[in-house]
Amino acid sequence: MPMLEWHKSANWLIIYEWLSSLISPAVAVYRGTRPRVSANASASIGIRDYLGWNLPSERSCQPGDVTIWIHAASVGEASSAIKALQSVRERGLQYKPRLRAVLSAGNASGLSYLKDWSHGQYVECVLLPVDSPQTARLFLDWARPQCGVFVEGDLWPALMAEARRRMIPLALIEARISDRSWRRWNSIPPGRAMASNIYRSLTRVACGDPSQGEQLQWLGAPAPMILPTIKFARIRTPRSGSVTQRPRKQELLRSLVQGKIPWLAASIHAGEEDLVLKSHVVIIKELRARSKPEPLLIVAPRHPLRLLERILSSCEELQLDSTAVATWTELCERPPENPSVISVLIVDTLGEMDLFYPVAPLTVIGNSLCPPGGGHNFAEAAHEGCALIVGPYVGHFHRMISLVEEAADPKESPIIQALPETLPQRVVDALLDLPHLRIQGTSWVWGCSESVL
Repeated sequence: MPMLEWHKSANWLIIYEWLSSLISPAVAVYRGTRPRVSANASASIGIRDYLGWNLPSERSCQPGDVTIWIHAASVGEASSAIKALQSVRERGLQYKPRLRAVLSAGNASGLSYLKDWSHGQYVECVLLPVDSPQTARLFLDWARPQCGVFVEGDLWPALMAEARRRMIPLALIEARISDRSWRRWNSIPPGRAMASNIYRSLTRVACGDPSQGEQLQWLGAPAPMILPTIKFARIRTPRSGSVTQRPRKQELLRSLVQGKIPWLAASIHAGEEDLVLKSHVVIIKELRARSKPEPLLIVAPRHPLRLLERILSSCEELQLDSTAVATWTELCERPPENPSVISVLIVDTLGEMDLFYPVAPLTVIGNSLCPPGGGHNFAEAAHEGCALIVGPYVGHFHRMISLVEEAADPKESPIIQALPETLPQRVVDALLDLPHLRIQGTSWVWGCSESVL
C-alpha cells in the first residue's frame, strides 16, 4: 500500500476508535434491551454482556494450554465454526494436547446455539461485545488466544486493530463479501480506508469462490486459498441441550407426518411467507384432485419472532382453519389429540433443523424467492437426502450450486430451480417424484462431502 494511503487508513481508524468509544454504550443499550429474534435465545443477554462486563471471571486454562478463538456472527456461521473446531481438534491434539477453544457469537441466537452444543470441557462460549477499543481490550485480556478465526465475516475494526497490536494471527475462513458490502466499501474513500484496516489485519484467508477472493485481495486481504466450503463437510455437531426431550420430539414429529406428504420451507425471510403459504393452498388442491395424501407444510422462518405474527396473519387471510395451524413450541408443550388435522407447522425455535430435515423429503431454501435475497446454506438438508428447490436470488450460494452440479450426474438435476410464480407446480412435481429425487440427492452430496474432507 502506498505510504500516503497507509496514513489515510490509519487516520480513519483513529476516528473510528474515537467514535466507537463514544457510541458503544448506546449501541449496547439498544442491543441489550430489544426483543429477541429467537424464541429460544438466551433470555439472560443484557447490556452488561454487550459491554464485555459479564465475561467469566476466570478461564479454565492452565500453563501450557493453547487457545484458539473462533468467532461466528449467528447460527449459520456457528454451525461452520463447530465443524472447523472439531476438525482442528482432531488434527491438532497430536501436536498440542492442551488445545482449548473460545467460541464467540455476535448475537443471542448464535450464543444459544453454541452453548447448547459445547458440552466439552475444552470449550468456552461467550458473546462478543460491541466494537470499541475498550471492549476489545477487555475481551482479548480475558480470552488470551494464540490465534483467532473469523467465519465468513463479521470483522470489527477496533477488535482487529487490538489483535494486530498484540501480534495475534487472525484467519478468515469461508470468506465471502456480498455485492452490497462490496459497493459500500468502494463507494467512498473512508470505506476503502476502513476495509484496508480490516483486511490487512488478516494473516490467512480461505474462500471457495475465486472471484470473491480477488475482491478480498483488492480490499487488502492476503492472497486467499481457494478451498471447498466446509458447509459440505459431513461432521456431526451433536448438541447437549434438551437431550432427554429429543426422543419425545422425534416421536411427536413422526405422529404429525404420518399419512401425510410433508415439505419444508427452511429459513424463509420477510415476504416469502405469503408465497409459501399460497403455494401450500394450491398444493392441497392439486394433491386432493389426484387422490393423494394431504400435504403438511413445515415453515421455518429465519427470524421466528419477527415473522411469527405475519405467518399467522397470512394463514387467516388464506382462510386456513386455525386448528390446522400450530407452532412447534405449542405442540411440544401440549401435543395435539388429533395430529392429522395439522396442515401448517410453524417452527418458532432456532437450532433444531436437524429434527425436521429427516422427516421432510422436500426442502425449499428461503431467502432465494424474493429480491434482494442472498440464499442460505443447504448442505445440512442435502446431507439428510432432501430434494431441494431454490429460487432465482441465491447470491453467493451460486458457487455451492455450481459445485453440486459438477459433482452430480450430468443427466440428473440435483437442485430444482423455481421462479416465484412456478413454485406451487415445482413443489407438486417434486412431491410426486420424491423417491427418485432423494436417492439422487444423497449421491451428489456425498461426493461433495468427500472432496472437502
